[in-house]
Amino acid sequence: MDALRPRDLEHLANLDYALPRVAVADPAGFTDSIALYGAVLAALQDADCPEIPLGSFIRLVKAAGFRRCVNVGPKGWSYFEGIDLRDEAA
Repeated sequence: MDALRPRDLEHLANLDYALPRVAVADPAGFTDSIALYGAVLAALQDADCPEIPLGSFIRLVKAAGFRRCVNVGPKGWSYFEGIDLRDEAA
């Protein structure tokens, strides 16, 4: 697991604000990493909050207990297990 860095913690309050607005925990769910990141950035932009760098975002979401999986293949993509985008954020 990627260890959190001190600069990641600077973004914790913004993630804590935005993530519940765009996603919901669901043990059977999974969400594309980039779609989740985009939804969080949109929520932060709507609230005039600073953006979270992608690396910090991934490390913070993993630290929150969501496992990131990578599907390697011709169209490789990554997703977080246990989380779904809310309908209005998709």
